[in-house]
Parts: sequence; structure tokens; C-alpha cells
Amino acid sequence: TYLDMTQDYAPEEPGVDWANPLPLEKTYNYEPLAEVPADDPIRKRIWGIQTALWCEIINNQSRMDYMVFPRLTAMAEACWTDKQHRDWTDYLSRLKGHLPLLDLQGVNYRKPWK
Repeated sequence: TYLDMTQDYAPEEPGVDWANPLPLEKTYNYEPLAEVPADDPIRKRIWGIQTALWCEIINNQSRMDYMVFPRLTAMAEACWTDKQHRDWTDYLSRLKGHLPLLDLQGVNYRKPWK
């Protein structure tokens, strides 16, 4: 999953658009092991999941923050929480409590309710 993808189809939305947009909810609903069968022994060797932010469109910290946050929090939850235990509404409620912390740190995150 690439965090340099646009987050919606708006022309002013930063990011690359060679694939579909990657909005927050789609990031949250990502299923990292969807292509690895449950009985495949390789699953036991997977310790974590990664995401990438290619930087050809990143020219400053503010742009990087915007592309990464809060999608990185959604990706973390998607990768470490079993699908049956995920709850989008609960995630949004918890995220709402974290946004003031990002504000205090001066993080230029994309507003989740944009």
C-alpha cells in the first residue's frame, strides 16, 4: 500500500494517481494477508506489514504529514487487528481523540471528515 496515492479524485488533492485513490476508510479496511491462504506455512514467518511513501511528490514536511496522517494510524490498525475485531466507527471515535495531539505537534494531517 502506497501512501503517496491521492486520497480522493479532487483535482487539488495532492498525490500520484496512477491507481485508485486511497482514502482513510479504504486504508482501514485493507486486508494485508488476503492473498496468503490461511493454511500457507509462510504466514508463520510474517512478523509485520509495511507501507511506503514514495517521495517524488514530497517537497516538504507539511506535504509528507498530509500524505501520511491519519492514514498511517488506519494502516497500523488494519495490520495488527484481525478483521473480525475491527470497527470503523470505533476507530473514528478513537482517532478523534488523537487529532488534538497531532495539532499540538504541528502535524499537517488530512482532515478525516473532509
